[in-house]
Amino acid sequence: MDIEKFGGAEVRAVHIKWHGNTGSDNGLQFADITFDYRHPNQAEWQSAEMRLATDHEVPGLRYLLCGNMFSGQ
Repeated sequence: MDIEKFGGAEVRAVHIKWHGNTGSDNGLQFADITFDYRHPNQAEWQSAEMRLATDHEVPGLRYLLCGNMFSGQ
């Protein structure tokens, strides 16, 4: 769904805020991502946000394959 919505768009002003372990599960982490995007056929920039989640136990940022829990404009 993310590729359908944002694929081919220009992106700017990317901000990532990650949240460490929450609750009783030490493996869960979340990243909130906000950014502006514009498709080639659009004149104006739009704002979007995504929340990614993972439960993989590898150190470091690990969200690339985990998917978006929500996105909004």
